[in-house]
Amino acid sequence: MSIPNEDEQLRERLARIDPAATLQPASETEILRMVQNTISTPARTSSRKPLFLGLGALAVGAAAAAVVGIVLTAPGGDVTRLSAPSGGGPAAMCAELTPETMAGADLAVAGTVVSINGDDVTLEVTERFTGESADRIVVAQQDPDLPSELSAGSFEQGQDYLISSIDGVITTCGQSGPASPELEQLYRAAF
Repeated sequence: MSIPNEDEQLRERLARIDPAATLQPASETEILRMVQNTISTPARTSSRKPLFLGLGALAVGAAAAAVVGIVLTAPGGDVTRLSAPSGGGPAAMCAELTPETMAGADLAVAGTVVSINGDDVTLEVTERFTGESADRIVVAQQDPDLPSELSAGSFEQGQDYLISSIDGVITTCGQSGPASPELEQLYRAAF
């Protein structure tokens, strides 16, 4: 019978106290976003107050984001569900908004809100930048109090929006939201 060496004992102790041991592994998309955010996140600030305020806002946003969903009606009557991003952790940090950071989206469209029925917002697609979609997209109304890391912003009747998604998850951090000349320029450069 052999006695475990100190390295093995240490590994076993660490495995028993690992707070992430019960978590599901990150998806490929989440890993890509975390790497992208890590690479483009500016250096730490000297004050911790914004960090704690931001973490508190993210916790509230994560809870609200759990109920936010987006539904895309595809050609032929099929329905594809786009979900809101999971909140919290490094995935909630935003990379700098550039055509390169946006180019990974598999769906990007421009649309105008034609109806709001409860939490269902219907947009008439006016332009497709990348991917395939039906002529109308139905999305869940966004909470106007959520930070841009977790929301595309509140939808308003008659307003134009630019919406993109990656693997069925709407992009946030300013990549989806009300149409503006600056955001449209980024969409044209990215797609």
